[in-house]
Amino acid sequence: MTTIEPNFLIVESWYVVALELQYHVERLFGGQCRITAPNDLDSVLLSEGAFACIICDTGPVMDLPDHFLRAIQVSKIPLVFTTTCDTFLMGVPGFETVPVLGKPYQVHDLVNMINMVMRASSVPPDSSV
Repeated sequence: MTTIEPNFLIVESWYVVALELQYHVERLFGGQCRITAPNDLDSVLLSEGAFACIICDTGPVMDLPDHFLRAIQVSKIPLVFTTTCDTFLMGVPGFETVPVLGKPYQVHDLVNMINMVMRASSVPPDSSV
């Protein structure tokens, strides 16, 4: 039996929200999504690590210990945050360059953000500097 590895990671404490994200991402980008609770993030990154993109809710992230946040930063996987909190719409502390999508979101905004971070991660660094 052949298994398809998930290529998107959804970190969300509300399972129904994660299922909605999964539906849109799998329908629009293909592949598979892996849904995980915030407290399992570091073990999932260590054991499954090769994700095309992480879509992560800011609420649980801000409550995570520093080692979870470092696990996200060290992974160098393209990242999109989602939030219901207006204070994070301008950026998440420690992740100021990561785009934040307000909830409720329009599906085309979700697609644009995912495309943006994935495209940015595939561009080789400028060697002329």
